[in-house]
Amino acid sequence: MIRLPVADGIEPVPHERRRLALLDQWTLWANLGVSLVGVVTGAALVPALSFWRALAVVVVGGVVGGVLLAASAFIGASTALPAMAIMRRALGVRGSYVPTVLNVLQNTGWSAVETFTVAEGARAVVAELGDPGPRIVYYVAAGAAGIVLALVGPLSVVRRLLRLFMTPLLVVALSYLLVRLVGRADLGVSPTGGLPLLLALDIVIAYNASWLPLAPDYTRFSSRPLQAASGAALGYFAGTFLVFLVGLLVGTVGAAADPGAAVGVLVSLPLGLLVAAVVVVDESEKTFANVYSTAVSLQNLAPALSQRLAVVAVGVAATAIAWTLSIDRYINFLLLLGAVFVSLFGAVIADRLRPARPLATAVAWLAGFLLYEWIQPPTVSSISDAEHSVAHAVGLGAHFPLGHGSVGASLPAFALSFCVRVAWPAERGASTP
Repeated sequence: MIRLPVADGIEPVPHERRRLALLDQWTLWANLGVSLVGVVTGAALVPALSFWRALAVVVVGGVVGGVLLAASAFIGASTALPAMAIMRRALGVRGSYVPTVLNVLQNTGWSAVETFTVAEGARAVVAELGDPGPRIVYYVAAGAAGIVLALVGPLSVVRRLLRLFMTPLLVVALSYLLVRLVGRADLGVSPTGGLPLLLALDIVIAYNASWLPLAPDYTRFSSRPLQAASGAALGYFAGTFLVFLVGLLVGTVGAAADPGAAVGVLVSLPLGLLVAAVVVVDESEKTFANVYSTAVSLQNLAPALSQRLAVVAVGVAATAIAWTLSIDRYINFLLLLGAVFVSLFGAVIADRLRPARPLATAVAWLAGFLLYEWIQPPTVSSISDAEHSVAHAVGLGAHFPLGHGSVGASLPAFALSFCVRVAWPAERGASTP
């Protein structure tokens, strides 16, 4: 009989279960950083930008995202709480329901994206060997893999799967890919334009920021906050840098507009089929992470909810969504996540430095979000139309978006959220924790 591990809820993780060390966190986050979605994102930057400008964007965006991830990871390890339970101090119990709902939506969306990626990537690999068969089989298998890993839990996934098997395979696979692609890539490719440099930076930062509300869900299993933060940030930077670099190189030799196309470029290399298979299999733990964190987030809304039941329900829902998914709006999805979570964590990180004031944190979050949307509004039609209407109503129509969408939004939005929260006066008699 298979015995599943303890399902940790939203209470602080007991000390005896806080066993993930520096290497464990590095391993987990390096693996989470490696993704076919990252290859597609990197390929989207070239040839709109030159290879070298795109590489600079990846480095700067990765450093900014790594610093933010480290801060979020530190809070998780120092409190032993999952992300949405941490929001209870920042925004109050009822106020925490707002980011929780948003996080459930984004994680369900990411679970669907990763299920889609695994399914289409696996089908593309099998198609190289012959008739791939019905597409639905790959979606069911991809969804089931994510559910099983989420039920097994972070401790077992990191120590029994990632450290022992997947990380060594990924190191070999990515090293091989980089050597082969550098030999074929046109590093002097002429930029075609159409993608402002700072918008590209926002895309890379948003890709990193999407993990901010998930980091504490895993670093709460570490007892040393500095080790957890540095392991998460350095591991994720290493993983995303390598996979973005693969994407940039792929972008110079062929289109990779979706996971299937990215796999097509990879399998064209000698031994590329084997390497692509390793990357596709590794993609499954991204599905696990999003499904698991969605279930944990739901427990902030309903603490009595069975985590295992939530995992199965979220996994099934994500698989159903993945079946109807289109990757066309992926970049818009990223920018919307950046607007929500970069601003939120600017306020939440500042909140840890000040006495608890839920209203102050909420106002700071809103200020950062509005600034992000003013600078870099999404092209999701319903949201964009509403923003344009409000801008015209308050007399900002001629200045919306600010700089015609060519100005970076991530750093200004984070800075505003952080500064508003830090500057908010404390209640009389309150003391900084």
